[in-house]
Amino acid sequence: MISSVRLGIHPRANAPEIEEPDRGNACSSRPQAVPEAEQELAGLPAREIGAMINAEKKLRAFGPQLGSPHTSAVRGVSGTLRELRPRQGKSPWRGLYRQVGVEFLIAGIGPDGETDRRGFNQAAQRALERLQKVEEAE
Repeated sequence: MISSVRLGIHPRANAPEIEEPDRGNACSSRPQAVPEAEQELAGLPAREIGAMINAEKKLRAFGPQLGSPHTSAVRGVSGTLRELRPRQGKSPWRGLYRQVGVEFLIAGIGPDGETDRRGFNQAAQRALERLQKVEEAE
C-alpha cells in the first residue's frame, strides 16, 4: 500500500523551501513513498533528510524533465528504476523510485553506488520488490 504521506513531510528535516516554477503540469502528482522508504529516510542524519526532501521537491516541480545530476537511471537491475541524487549527486544517499502511471513512487533509500556498490544493489533490489507488490495490488 502506498503511504499517504509524501516523502517531503518529515518533522526532523530542516530543508529550505524551493520555489516551484510553473511548468504547465510538468508532473501532475507529487511523489509518494512506500512506508519502508519513509522508515529508511527517518534513519538518515538530519542533514541528509533535508537534502532528500529538497531533491523530492525538485522531482515534484520538474517531473520527468528533471535530469542529471539530480536523477539518473539505475543500471544493472532487472527492472526499471531511477535514483534521486540529493545535492546534485554529492550526497552519500539515494532515493530509488519509478514512475507508476502518472505518479512517482519512491520505494527505497540506499547508499550511493560508487562508494557502496553492494549496499546500493541491495537497496535497489528491495525497492524493486516493493514496487512489484504495489503494482500487483493495483
